[in-house]
Amino acid sequence: MLRKSCHDSRRRGITAIQVMILLPVLMGFATLTIDVGTIYNAKSDMQDNVDAAALAAIGVIAYAAPDIDNLLSMASDSAMDYTSRNNVLSNSVTLNAASDIIFGRAYYDEVANSYDFVADDTPTNAVRIHLRYAEESPNGKLPLFLAGAFGSNVTSISADATAIYIGMQYTKSGCDDIIPAGSVMMCLHGDSDDSDDSEDGSSDDSDDSDSGYEGSDSSDSYGDSDSGTTIILDQAAMPIYLKKGATAGPCDCDSSDSGDSDSDSGDSDSDSSDSDSGDSDSGSDSGDSDSSSDSTDSTDSTDSTDSTDSDSGDSDSGNAGANVTICHLPPGNPDNVQTITISENALAAHMAHGDSMGLCIDSNKLRVFLIE
Repeated sequence: MLRKSCHDSRRRGITAIQVMILLPVLMGFATLTIDVGTIYNAKSDMQDNVDAAALAAIGVIAYAAPDIDNLLSMASDSAMDYTSRNNVLSNSVTLNAASDIIFGRAYYDEVANSYDFVADDTPTNAVRIHLRYAEESPNGKLPLFLAGAFGSNVTSISADATAIYIGMQYTKSGCDDIIPAGSVMMCLHGDSDDSDDSEDGSSDDSDDSDSGYEGSDSSDSYGDSDSGTTIILDQAAMPIYLKKGATAGPCDCDSSDSGDSDSDSGDSDSDSSDSDSGDSDSGSDSGDSDSSSDSTDSTDSTDSTDSTDSDSGDSDSGNAGANVTICHLPPGNPDNVQTITISENALAAHMAHGDSMGLCIDSNKLRVFLIE
């Protein structure tokens, strides 16, 4: 009887030792199950949070009036609002506006087939949101449950999202046209108006020959060749047009295309009687002939597109300068901004009264999306 009692005692002792040895392992499994699950769920909530915040912020920039002075501040406030309203693990979180909301510009990298975000670069077309559980963040570190048994009951995690907006419109081009900074020349093959135009915000009719940009002359062959239509568009829109079948670089153009004086493809508001929508720039005239009368032109805001209009840009008769696409801001009528194509020789005069190189941003043809 005594021997049995001793044997039972030894067995209990061995079991206790085994439990003590296995206890850290059991605690480790509990930590993996509970705390790793907590981290995973927190990361998922944080990613949803920053995705929404980034889209909200870039939406403010994309669709607000361009002359608002505090536009970035408004976008920052929108990001803060969305962050506070989307909880993480049922807890409210916030951002440090100075360090966690970063505005900049995103560029498409053709080699890497991805977008590169450059902080603080302008003009702004992207925003990056950085939500953190960290010692230096407003949220502190993320609390854990059982990890304290291994020396720490908190951890640092973060989530990032970058959103971009791009204009999907383009203008027809000649092979020798000047490409404004931030733009790219491509060849659009086949029908110049895609059946899925509605995806890029275009309201063009499926049989519209104006190549996705209002105001093009229905008889305009500028930049066209048997191989497709040469276009200039926002460089950031390049991957979307590649998916549509476009290719980088101009189409095979002949000499008749490069000297085409028809620049009607960009003007959505010009009329043959409107002296404000472009410049006459006849001969060697390198100035803006409408600078003295633009401010009194009352027809700008009401003109409808004339299908035979050749006056929306520079007629440039006798002018051998290359063509360049600009965003034209009619003096005295800033609400009637429009994309036009002019001669390089007229560029200085246009820039002097507030125009800028590149296409105007059409709010009806914008795409807003996440790139990270």
